[in-house]
Amino acid sequence: MGTTAVASAPTSKSRRGRPRRLLLFVHYNKWGELADYVVYLLKRIRKVYARMVFISNSPLTEEARAVLSALCDEVVERENTGFDFYAWKVALDREGPEGLARYDSVTLMNDTCFGPLFDLEAVYRKMEAQGADFWGLTNHREKVGEDLLATDGCIPEHIQSYFLCFKKETALSEPFTKFWRNVAPETDVVACIKKYETQLTRYFSTLGFTPAVYCDVAGGDLAVSNVTTQDPAY
Repeated sequence: MGTTAVASAPTSKSRRGRPRRLLLFVHYNKWGELADYVVYLLKRIRKVYARMVFISNSPLTEEARAVLSALCDEVVERENTGFDFYAWKVALDREGPEGLARYDSVTLMNDTCFGPLFDLEAVYRKMEAQGADFWGLTNHREKVGEDLLATDGCIPEHIQSYFLCFKKETALSEPFTKFWRNVAPETDVVACIKKYETQLTRYFSTLGFTPAVYCDVAGGDLAVSNVTTQDPAY
């Protein structure tokens, strides 16, 4: 199955006083289903974005396409080549600099999270007020030692990639273009995480871009390095 746009709804009208935000949402379900929690999530966050593009790395049923077409501005089906990072790369290439320039920010999100539990607009307002060049919801604290995701014996502190937001100036920068140009269609998910998710924050920070995170767990007293997969009380 190649990349195919299966639906395109009218672009959402701009909302007075609200930044124009672009969402590129990647979905995958090995059973070819559209889970209820994904539909719930999309309904709850629809008002936050001027444009929502749904990219499915697995086939969709006719019923699912109809549901998604009513919620999103564009729905795309593609093979699960390169997992979420390569899907984002393809979507960013399709938008191009001209497309990205129409928005105040671009958010990359996938369906490995549940929610929202409260209004996402309030989160955006708080984070946008900080003026960071890119931000996310949670971070993974630095972890030194042997690990599948470690590079040279360390997993660096990084913003977790299920939700990444880049402001317009960052998304139109040469380092942003270079990072995504170098994303390859990995065939191993561990290699994909190790090469891209764990390195993205350090890559942009080293080049002078300012990161931020809504729930900063890296500097706390938690015993775990990844709060999204482990009980903090562990």
